[in-house]
Amino acid sequence: MRQQQVRVLLVVCVIAGLWYGREAIDRGMITTSFTGSGAAGSPVWWETYLEFQRAAWRSLIGLGVGMAIMIGVALWSHRSPAVPAATPVPVTDQ
Repeated sequence: MRQQQVRVLLVVCVIAGLWYGREAIDRGMITTSFTGSGAAGSPVWWETYLEFQRAAWRSLIGLGVGMAIMIGVALWSHRSPAVPAATPVPVTDQ
């Protein structure tokens, strides 16, 4: 049961990272044109590369946070249960 929960959490983290990357592309944070003279809003290739790099770092940070949460949940769920206090047992000599 716990393995299934961890797998679901991993899938959710990966989907969230991919969704964020798609949103970055849709908002124009990443441009796909590597040609341009740099005039009138046409980025030159290094500006496009830097935009892509910034969006990639954001996606990696988002995935890293998701993985850290997943690992924390996995470690927390696999901790040993609390041991109840031992009750004294009377010793009888036979």
